[in-house]
Amino acid sequence: MPVPAQPAKEVRKRVKLLPRRRCAVRVFSMNSDYAAPADCHVIDCRGFWDPNTRHLRGHDGRHPGIQHSFLKQTFRFSRILREVKAKTVSAPGNSTVMLGFRCHKGRHRSVGIAELVDGALQVRGHRTTLEHLSIRKCTCSVCNQGVSRTNVSLAVGAMDDVSE
Repeated sequence: MPVPAQPAKEVRKRVKLLPRRRCAVRVFSMNSDYAAPADCHVIDCRGFWDPNTRHLRGHDGRHPGIQHSFLKQTFRFSRILREVKAKTVSAPGNSTVMLGFRCHKGRHRSVGIAELVDGALQVRGHRTTLEHLSIRKCTCSVCNQGVSRTNVSLAVGAMDDVSE
């Protein structure tokens, strides 16, 4: 017995409900002397202001205050998110996209932005791995607690706002 045909509208509704498989993303932070891995899309973070307040100088980019200073630079952060979105949205679900974030010393800007992008991509359903290739890690408890939920929420909101 033949299966009754479903109306096209019903089929479209069901297809939209299926979760789209997201690509895996490897995120790197590095200094300007470090050679990026092969097939890695490198994004320059030197346009961001390095944290110039004395109380944050000794910390690395994993510090929530440093990350928040990058989120406040909305024009620059939006430009980076546009690049990230273009690379990840167009990639097939079974592929791996490699994103490298580069700054002068690989301690504040590339680390903080890589942490924020990694957190935002995880929230958006991507499988991610994060590796800091040239960081001199701060040993304080604030830098070692991981990326703050507030900063990740702000990064996700900014990612949703940028057009591809």
